[in-house]
Amino acid sequence: MKVLFRADASVEIGSGHVMRCLTLADLLRRNGAEVCFVCKDLPGAARELLTDSDMSIFWLPEQLPEGEAADLRALRSVLPQSTVFDWVVVDHYGLGKEWEADARCFAKRVLAIDDLTNRCHDADLLLNQNLFADTAAYQSLVPEETVLLLGPRFAMLRDEFSTTCVREHPSRASRVLLNFGGSDPTGETVKSMLALQRLAFTEVTVIAGAANPKFEDIAYMASPQWRVYRHTNDMAKWMCWADVAIGATGSSAWERCALGLPTVGFAVAENQLLIGETLAKAGAIEYLGPSTSVTVDGLAQALDSCCNNVILRRTMSMLGQELVDGRGAGRVALAMEEMV
Repeated sequence: MKVLFRADASVEIGSGHVMRCLTLADLLRRNGAEVCFVCKDLPGAARELLTDSDMSIFWLPEQLPEGEAADLRALRSVLPQSTVFDWVVVDHYGLGKEWEADARCFAKRVLAIDDLTNRCHDADLLLNQNLFADTAAYQSLVPEETVLLLGPRFAMLRDEFSTTCVREHPSRASRVLLNFGGSDPTGETVKSMLALQRLAFTEVTVIAGAANPKFEDIAYMASPQWRVYRHTNDMAKWMCWADVAIGATGSSAWERCALGLPTVGFAVAENQLLIGETLAKAGAIEYLGPSTSVTVDGLAQALDSCCNNVILRRTMSMLGQELVDGRGAGRVALAMEEMV
């Protein structure tokens, strides 16, 4: 089976799209598939991450004209001629029905990964891993024959997040993990560090993100006892170490749920608002709303309250693990293999 992935990462976009595609790609490759990626060459484009994956990568120019047709023309110009794929997987908010329909000239099947439920798709499979994903909402957006993979049971997480994390819940949480994804363009890491310093936490691990533009500031302002990393290849280890996390309600929210890590979280992008709201309604996160409304004082107060409430943390941990079991990528890969 030959599979092409189209996804982008950057300081502004973050690395979530590429990360979940890499998770699926790695699983498919272990099952014998040939895999390649096409990505736009943007600042913070996760080059190191993609290169380390040892997969074939084709880069599109950063100054590509806007529009689905231009993107597809550029993609076809970098691919070897006459290449035919069994699947094209597209995880991109700027690409939809037009791109997917035209991609069928070099791909037999299309898997569209969506979070927004705001545009039409021409896909054989459509994946939306969010709690709010609803079959009825897609009735007017996809062909009748499209197979829908909806909800957190299809959240595509690396193998390390499907392992059992033996977690103790002390009466007062003291170990805090701080991470806002691969780039944190709005500077939430610095805000959160100020809140942690007000509460005099000493057991803190800060993972800034490989494309974080403020890493030097973060390293400088960290308290001497804290651990500060630009990037880690063992995020699950730190999630199991922590009693509580501070983070965004993006793709990493599913990782924290899978490992039962209680979280004080907030949305740093518009597409994360509904994720935070639905996770809070499910009892799996202490959600503070959009980042623009979260102050240092407000975050410190919410974190202090969470750390002192062992019943709340136990409940978040249990409900998060009920939502996400970390085996979503396997379910998606099986659905693809069954349609070839």
